Amino acid sequence: MNLKDAEKQVKDWIVELVADKNGCKPGELIVPVIKRIHESLPKAGHEYLTNLVDHFIWELVTKEKRLIEIEYTLPRSSYRARSFLLPANTKINISA
Repeated sequence: MNLKDAEKQVKDWIVELVADKNGCKPGELIVPVIKRIHESLPKAGHEYLTNLVDHFIWELVTKEKRLIEIEYTLPRSSYRARSFLLPANTKINISA
């Protein structure tokens, strides 16, 4: 498997994990994705792929539009933005 195919595989895993969890925080994806990389992909690309998991999440949200990211701040910690990922076809309703 070449690196381009491996990148696509990792992105597919990320989208699957988000869907399986019915949405999650980006940080919740790191360990399961890295574990899957080490179990399923050729060792030659492990370091390269594990270093890019955050970048792949960003690409899936901004470029590929396969995920939705909701960014928010809470009143008690307005200095810190938080985010939550959802599958791209999710319907979002916000009530105040």
